[in-house]
Parts: sequence; C-alpha cells; structure tokens
Amino acid sequence: LLPLEGNRVHVALIGMCKDYPPTDEVGFTDFLKGLSETRMYDLLKDAKPLSPISGYRQAQNIRYHYERLTRWPENFVVSGDAVLAFNPVYGQGMTVAVLSALKLDECLQAHLAHDTNLTGFAKNFLKEQGAVQAFSWQLATGEDMRWASEIEGFPAKPGMMEAFRLGFLRKVMIASTTDAVVAEALYRVMNMVATPSVFFRPTIMARIVRAS
Repeated sequence: LLPLEGNRVHVALIGMCKDYPPTDEVGFTDFLKGLSETRMYDLLKDAKPLSPISGYRQAQNIRYHYERLTRWPENFVVSGDAVLAFNPVYGQGMTVAVLSALKLDECLQAHLAHDTNLTGFAKNFLKEQGAVQAFSWQLATGEDMRWASEIEGFPAKPGMMEAFRLGFLRKVMIASTTDAVVAEALYRVMNMVATPSVFFRPTIMARIVRAS
C-alpha cells in the first residue's frame, strides 16, 4: 500500500501457489479482507477505486550463467534481462541492470588502463557481473523458497543455511509490520541501497528480537 499525491494510494496484492487475488472489485476486496493482517482492509474498505484492477502471472526468475561457459565469443557481452530476469514483484530488474552497466564501465576502464586489446575482456566481465548480481538473485529466489514444497523446480526442503536465512528473514518481516525502523531497513535492503548486514546492527537486531 503506497501513498500517492492527491489523497490517493496504490494497492498491490500478491498471491502464491494458485491462491491469486481476483481482478474484479468484489473479489479483490474479499481477498484483501481475508488477509491475516486486517489493517489494509480497514484502510481501504471505504476507498473509491480510480481505475480497473490489473493482474499478471508472469512471475518466474531466470538466470543464465554465461560466465560458466568454457568458450565465449570475443568482444561480445551480455547484460540486463538477457542474463538475469526477475519476477517483477521484487522491483529489482532495472536496478540490477544499472549496477551491471556500472560494472561494465568499471571493468572496461580498468582493462583499457593497461591494455587496449580487448581479448579475454568479455569473459572476465561476465564473471564480475555475476558477482554483482548474486545478492539480488539470492534475495528474490530466497523469498520464493518459502513456498518451495509447492513450487515446481524447487527442492522440497531447503538446506541448513537456507533454512536459517529464511527463518531470520521471516522474523525481519514480522518485525517490519510493527516497527518503522526495521521496516525502513528492510526496504533499503530490498531496494539495494543497503546490504543485509544492516539487520545485524545491535539497535536493529534488538528490535527484530523484541518484535518476534
């Protein structure tokens, strides 16, 4: 629920595993009312819709590990959605594309500083780009792992480290519903202006523990 100018709000509902929000007004409102957290419904039940409800179900995350190929054409690089395409709900696609472009510039400037021959550059860049994209990929797919047992292609049970990470992130999300400081930290991480290490600052960690 995002406030906009002119006393308006933007509302987005997300469903998983075939439990999807309807796109008709009555069904949308009923779905909203059925959430375990009722504050959104309480805020919106008397609101006036300003546009039709739109929906989409193109929700997969796709990553191509071109950096793992043993052969690669010289002077040819791949970036943006051609390498990493996210479920749009996470809102990270353009940010990751920009970070990849910045990494390309950084790598190119470093390479040209000592060698004008670009042989081998493309493959080295793909490895550097993969490192830039790793965190956002873990964040998006890690969230999807909450429904791993119901989603085709995921392992039925996450590994020990993945289970710990998911459990901790769940505590962060629970805390963010009642603590504005934790909520701000969470959104900074989700929007890639902060790293997950922010959650382990003593002041933030104390709030997460207290809320959970």
